[in-house]
Amino acid sequence: MGVNRLDQEKETMPDNKGYTLRFPFRLAPGQKLSNLDEPYVCEHSDLNLKLGEQRGLYVFSVGVFPDEEAGKAFIPKLWAGLMWALLHQGLSPEANLLPQDITYTEDSWEAARNVSKSLRLKGEKLDVILNGSLPAVYGSDKDVRVLTGHPVSLSLGFPADKTSAFISEVLALPHPECIVTNGKLKVALDLYNAFFRETSANARFLSLNMVIEALAPSDLKHKCVAEAIDRWVAEAKKLQGAVQTDSEEWHAYDSLIREIGFRKEKSIRSSIRNLVLSTLRASDPDAVDLSRQAVQLYDLRSRLVHDGHVQGEDLGQAVTKMREIVFRVLRASFIQVASGE
Repeated sequence: MGVNRLDQEKETMPDNKGYTLRFPFRLAPGQKLSNLDEPYVCEHSDLNLKLGEQRGLYVFSVGVFPDEEAGKAFIPKLWAGLMWALLHQGLSPEANLLPQDITYTEDSWEAARNVSKSLRLKGEKLDVILNGSLPAVYGSDKDVRVLTGHPVSLSLGFPADKTSAFISEVLALPHPECIVTNGKLKVALDLYNAFFRETSANARFLSLNMVIEALAPSDLKHKCVAEAIDRWVAEAKKLQGAVQTDSEEWHAYDSLIREIGFRKEKSIRSSIRNLVLSTLRASDPDAVDLSRQAVQLYDLRSRLVHDGHVQGEDLGQAVTKMREIVFRVLRASFIQVASGE
């Protein structure tokens, strides 16, 4: 990014009462939102959403909120909407979810005069200068200027109206903010987002497998097996207690105890199969077949990691198959979490 400068456009919503959320995000290299010669405006409930482009950033301006906290609480919901667009369009947004601290000037007229020469600010008032790359919630009646950088060159178009439609679809769900607070799903979506930024087939395939691994639950084996493992752990601890602490033998027993205890959990292959099957069983007629394919593709991932190649396999086709499975599982998980199920 080049030298920072002030964007001369005032960041205000049509109604100057209450608070406005400014939410900027970038897209992956080679992606852009098309048809944004003029900002795209839509409404959700009693909120006005305006999507525009400013110096290499895409920006949602949302308002009007009754207070600052309501505006901040909307950030994870908006992010969830972008993740829904990620799932359906392959749109790969990058955004900061933490709003910046805002300090208003005491005298907006004097502030404007003080910075007019150094920052070439046009206008007669200045209440606050925002960091253009971070979210911000500010008074809708304030005169705001945004510190931004030079534009980024982008090329692959995504219709802004379609992206906004996906976001509105998520905002209509009961609890879209839960997408952020659900740790496993949040990590999985971050990994899926990273998939679109990878360039090699190897990295793309591994990224998709990591999505499934992140979502897979840590299930325990049958009770009888767990009880047997507990007995083995107890026996190993007894043997460990008979040797000198911190000796080579003590550490060998400690490693064995950890390895045995880990065996109480089902294998990752089994967890992946159960994840795909349980997530898709109710909504997808291909659930059984997809769960089998997911395990086969995970085995392919193991060969790639351990051998460095997968002889006789078309990794491009593997990426296509794995992406379809990941998409279906993420979509179903997304709806379940955002719906409070």
